[in-house]
Amino acid sequence: MKSARGRRPADVALVAACAVMMAALFLDRATPERIAVEPSWGSQGTLGGILALSPGMAFLAVGWVIATRQPGNRIGRMCLAIGLLWTALMCGGALGLWIIQTRGLDNELGLWVNWVGDWLWAPILGLIGTHLLLRLPDGRLPSRRWRYYSGFCTLVIAVFSLSLAVELDRVSGIAGTTNPALDYLEWARVLEPAPSSIP
Repeated sequence: MKSARGRRPADVALVAACAVMMAALFLDRATPERIAVEPSWGSQGTLGGILALSPGMAFLAVGWVIATRQPGNRIGRMCLAIGLLWTALMCGGALGLWIIQTRGLDNELGLWVNWVGDWLWAPILGLIGTHLLLRLPDGRLPSRRWRYYSGFCTLVIAVFSLSLAVELDRVSGIAGTTNPALDYLEWARVLEPAPSSIP
């Protein structure tokens, strides 16, 4: 029974991610080129989109295997979370661009969706490079003393992500757009030098 309870959320996450990926590939092919857009991940056609999604697919597969076979291992849930975030990052761009290009939904929604994609990669890579590595192989920290370093990593990831969120004046390199977050996060402009200080 415990194994079944642990498997159900993993199955739902995997199926949902696959459905979103298929929808994103469809939207990518269905989006007409009506405005100037700078090249980005997954902008080289269907094959490019699949290649861009492959890291997320890998994390989803590994997370599903661990979560279904060892429900108590937190690494499985972390891998699933990383895979879902990566899927959201890649697929959100396709959805946002479709909204802006076709005016199929409110244009403001398209701007917000693309804006999320401008900075979401930072917490994903931060999670992979810090918290996931710290918690291998069973999902727990090596000792209680590591929680301070873990907290510091979380703070750095949050600050860096926020600085990216307000760095750009336009969204995803789309001509004629403005960053919708600046109306609410103008105070965070003081963090702008943070990304450029990293080689």
